[in-house]
Amino acid sequence: MFYSDYHIHSNISFDGNFDMEDIIKESINKGLKEIMFTEHLDYREHEYILPLPNFSQYFSKYEKLREKYNNSIIIKKGLELGLQPELKDKIEFQIKNLNFDFIIGSTHIINNVDFVDKVYFENKTKYEAYNEYFEEILESIELFNDFDVYGHLDFIKRYGIYENNEIDYDEHEKIIEKILNELIKKGKGIEINTSGFKYGLNCFHPSVDILKKYKKLGGKILTIGSDAHHLIHLADNFEIVYNTLKELDYKTFTIFEKRNPIFKSIDEFKIK
Repeated sequence: MFYSDYHIHSNISFDGNFDMEDIIKESINKGLKEIMFTEHLDYREHEYILPLPNFSQYFSKYEKLREKYNNSIIIKKGLELGLQPELKDKIEFQIKNLNFDFIIGSTHIINNVDFVDKVYFENKTKYEAYNEYFEEILESIELFNDFDVYGHLDFIKRYGIYENNEIDYDEHEKIIEKILNELIKKGKGIEINTSGFKYGLNCFHPSVDILKKYKKLGGKILTIGSDAHHLIHLADNFEIVYNTLKELDYKTFTIFEKRNPIFKSIDEFKIK
């Protein structure tokens, strides 16, 4: 059993499959002590990528369920915010005055093209496609402030069209180091996201190389999430994450309360 899952999508998100209450019940069954809903908000073609999350419905359901399950599990409300530099004003206006416990900043779309659409990779070498992705992340981090951690930093390899989609860390080391340094400078963190396993990558995001570099640079804020859209993926492969963090000598993981990071001993993540 594990303490928390900090990246979960209900059917409030356009691609979620289960009601919030179903997720809460399954989280309790799995022994989780705390969960963070992180519903999607992404633009595409300067409009919403799919129907806008109904925030009034989200917040209303959240409050009712938080009270109902108060004695069984800690439930928090968050957002996964797709960051696009050219839409900064529109994105920031959309979430202005909305009170979340936690916001993940993510890069899903570049120049109005989603990575799921393989057209992004057309006429680009692997280096060009991946480097453009990392450059977009760096620009987003420099421009945006209203997020707490950056999500699944190297997940572009999930969608590559190359013979070998793995990221050559040495090729991209300089830009990755700039990204991590900028996050640390701004008091932001990264997440470990285990969704790579369900996509057949046999890994979490970001890679161990990036986790090593983040620690070496002094990074402290680190959340752990499954990116679950189905009940079966809640807390998926968290044992591997826990063991890896112990091997890398990470001492803490992070939870959030009203956008404020709270550090907990890594030994508390696994409940024995």
